[in-house]
Amino acid sequence: MPAPSSPHRPKPTGHESVILLVDDDPDYRMLVRDALESLDLPVKVYECVDGCDGIRFLKEAGSGEERPRPHLVLLDLEMPGANGLEVLANLRADGRYRNLPVVVMTGVDDDEVERRALNVGASSYACKVPDTEDMLRRVEAAARYWTTVHRQLAARTSAA
Repeated sequence: MPAPSSPHRPKPTGHESVILLVDDDPDYRMLVRDALESLDLPVKVYECVDGCDGIRFLKEAGSGEERPRPHLVLLDLEMPGANGLEVLANLRADGRYRNLPVVVMTGVDDDEVERRALNVGASSYACKVPDTEDMLRRVEAAARYWTTVHRQLAARTSAA
């Protein structure tokens, strides 16, 4: 059965950082999207409803307004279809995304799973915590770092 189309695909204006949120929990996606869009950062959030949808989005990214190339991926691990590790491995196998920041945001608090995610290519790993305010602070901190500080450093490095 094909995955449902993603619920939120805004039109980019060209100046914002594109964040791809891949998570099967619609309530979590709504919380994260609302938190990111309320920041004083120019971001556009695109959502994928599961791992297969995330892989499809990334394969087609850059092919038009509906699927711009992301600057950051927030990725859940436990999803139907392709899990987060499969999405991450697929992404890292694509030369366009070898250096794309991927923050694994998951409910799995396990050192071995964290090691596997980092070995497959996660840029960082954060556990979803029951405290919504704390979780949103973590998401906001990750977005601020990866869409501003990291992008500026990467731009300087590539210009040198």
